Amino acid sequence: MTHTDTTPSPLPLEIAVPTDGMLAAAIRHQQMSKLIEEVYAGDAVTALHDLADAGRLAVAYLDRGYFAGHLQERHGVELTDEMWKALQPHLEHYDEHVSGYVAPNVQRRFAIQAIQDAGILAEETPTP
Repeated sequence: MTHTDTTPSPLPLEIAVPTDGMLAAAIRHQQMSKLIEEVYAGDAVTALHDLADAGRLAVAYLDRGYFAGHLQERHGVELTDEMWKALQPHLEHYDEHVSGYVAPNVQRRFAIQAIQDAGILAEETPTP
């Protein structure tokens, strides 16, 4: 069964946005939040996947569900809204954390696998 959404889209967002500085970052954040709420009904994961697809990017993410599961399974703690709010400012460092992995090099190993899966190279030995 197919579902066709007939809700009018608020896009395009026709807003002059500065390209640098804190004001620009705040405006971008506000517009992204509006986009996620109005176009994706609050589903940030689908919005991220669409953005990655449009930008031709490979992305990894940890959402609230991941942290809730981790805390519950490993520590018997239920993630509250207050805990989630306290955790959110620290999530922006995830990319740095993954990029900084040296052994094993997560990004290099993924790139090698994607290259092989795409048939670009038959085989490449992953290096640590």
